[in-house]
Amino acid sequence: MNGTMKGTWRWAFVCMVIASSACGPVPSSPTTPPLAPPPAAAPAAVAEPPVESNSRPLISGDDKCLSELGVEHVFDLTLTDPDGDDISWRAAKHQPQGILTPSAGRALPSGSVIRIVYRPPSATEADENWIDVTATDARGAVTRMTLYVQNR
Repeated sequence: MNGTMKGTWRWAFVCMVIASSACGPVPSSPTTPPLAPPPAAAPAAVAEPPVESNSRPLISGDDKCLSELGVEHVFDLTLTDPDGDDISWRAAKHQPQGILTPSAGRALPSGSVIRIVYRPPSATEADENWIDVTATDARGAVTRMTLYVQNR
């Protein structure tokens, strides 16, 4: 082979190596990216038992008692539960004076009436107090009522 042919073959070989190492022809316009594979199907949902709602119990009755000096305050309160649950209750004074009886009660059927009595500390001095009554049903729902007492 003469020198010109050797040079031509070398040039052709170099061009083939370069062409074979390329990623292919350069597109004249951008290509569209391949579509993403469809998402995997979600696992079947496991049926959960229905969540039962639990309504709060209700306390009804007079929430205020104004009396003459030394007179006891009597509150007859009805405890009801829309779901028919038993209801326990407790009562607490805001101020330390006076005597409150009873201050708590065991679970009672819905519709029960409780009696709370507040005895003022003195028969000759004015008195004022607040009493918080809390009712809790058998499933933990809670409601509160504040009673007001005053002797003058």
